[in-house]
Amino acid sequence: MRTARIDWMGYVYIFPVFLFLGLFVFWGMFYNFYVSFFEWDGIALEKTFVGLDNYIQLSKDSDFLDSLGNTAIFTVLYVTIVIVLGFFLSYFLHYNIIGKTFMKTMVFLPHVFPVSVIALLFYGFYDMNVGLLNDLLRGIGLGQLAAPWLGQMETSLYAVLAAFIFAQLGFTFMVYYTSLFSINEEVLEASHLDGSGFWRTSIEIVFPILKGVTLSLVITGIIATLKIFDIVWLMTQGGPGSSSELASTYVFKQAMMNYQQGYASAISVVLLAIAFVITAINLLIYVKGAKK
Repeated sequence: MRTARIDWMGYVYIFPVFLFLGLFVFWGMFYNFYVSFFEWDGIALEKTFVGLDNYIQLSKDSDFLDSLGNTAIFTVLYVTIVIVLGFFLSYFLHYNIIGKTFMKTMVFLPHVFPVSVIALLFYGFYDMNVGLLNDLLRGIGLGQLAAPWLGQMETSLYAVLAAFIFAQLGFTFMVYYTSLFSINEEVLEASHLDGSGFWRTSIEIVFPILKGVTLSLVITGIIATLKIFDIVWLMTQGGPGSSSELASTYVFKQAMMNYQQGYASAISVVLLAIAFVITAINLLIYVKGAKK
């Protein structure tokens, strides 16, 4: 009876904290949704009700549609690359190989670096005149491929993508690496006895077992790309033109630079809806697959 009373009293003290946090989060979401129906600069006390005009304007805004397209490309490439690299690196380093600890540290270390450090590192790496990438190309006789990677529309988005992958790969790697310890070693030993090599075992046995982990990483990866801002802003500010403009940077520009808080709120509501829909679809696919 005493233990039950202690547990019950614990809930009494903890529940108000979670209730407050929940109300705080959802109040911000609902207020943002409310503001999206107004024309407001974010400063004045008065707001002008415009109904669905902000959302109608969104559907005609070519800059927003371009940023949404860039975000879609960025998301698909990022999620695919970090899942593939993170999984195979984790499975490879799961074996007892020479330098295993050092290699794990090198893969994970960029994830703990401040974003500003990663952005500055890659900004210098891509420099047209003294950047390491162009120096390497010139050193191996491919100087004609040297380019201002952040300064031309064809490559700016992918240059930022590479920096973001470098910064985030360690998280995906570590999630997969720790998840591998939950797999029964007898399953892997049986696979090796059957003559399955590294690639066949990893693709046909290990990866399907970790499909739940993969789904979680896909969802978190999608959410990460929808809210990414800092590294893009520090490296290109969405330029040149709108070639590396993502939906998140477009929201910032509308709210903080153009003083269109209502319009920016409408964009953020659309992004939130997209995140919910994609997450729901992924969970539905997982549930259906688990039932089979």
